[in-house]
Amino acid sequence: MGTQQRVACFGCCTGNSRWENGETHPNTDTLKLLSKEFDVSINTLLGSPRQLNCQCCGMPLSEDDMISKEPDGAYNEDYCKWCYAKGAFVYQSKDSLIDFLIGHMPNPDNLSEEDRRTQYDGYLSQLKHWK
Repeated sequence: MGTQQRVACFGCCTGNSRWENGETHPNTDTLKLLSKEFDVSINTLLGSPRQLNCQCCGMPLSEDDMISKEPDGAYNEDYCKWCYAKGAFVYQSKDSLIDFLIGHMPNPDNLSEEDRRTQYDGYLSQLKHWK
């Protein structure tokens, strides 16, 4: 089945035409179905109107292949695939994520480990997952 035929399955031709012309937008359930069917995030379907950032580590999610997925294959636009995989969080505590960051992120200013921990903790504490 071609792309237009697959999209037609989600609404009548008039409804789809109105979406294409910007007169209306599909409802949330339809967006979820389209996202899953075409393996793209809802943000991408809507023309990437917002900059997504992982709410665990803060990484910008600039490409759909960086975004985590739920066990059923649906995108979870709140997290990167490295922090949230197969329906579970990789880092069980903020300290475990900070340990990873200390060991893997560059330190161009040659900050002490204590200063780096304080800096990472301050940034991560602003993210939804760690509030």
